[in-house]
Amino acid sequence: MSDSQKLIEQVHNLTLPEKLVDRLQWCRDILIAYHSLDLPELYAIEWLVALDSETDHYPTGQSREHFNKDVLNNLDDELLGTYESELIEFPKIRDRLLKELKELSS
Repeated sequence: MSDSQKLIEQVHNLTLPEKLVDRLQWCRDILIAYHSLDLPELYAIEWLVALDSETDHYPTGQSREHFNKDVLNNLDDELLGTYESELIEFPKIRDRLLKELKELSS
């Protein structure tokens, strides 16, 4: 199986969350998988890297369990206030990533 096919499989296995704040963890999981493989730079990956870089101070996944609920709510509000349009774009970015990966594997 080629690296592009491996990432296609991982993208399909990671469900894109409905809750917008949870999409950051999806983004980070995809980037971890991408960086573990030998693939060229892709537009969709560059987009995800840029968003991850701008939002790396927001807690995701299990680290959220260690935050005070009020602080977490404030961070979530800040995240949505600043990056809601980008988080809404994730289905389009996922589709573009899959398209780019399929082109690589053909």
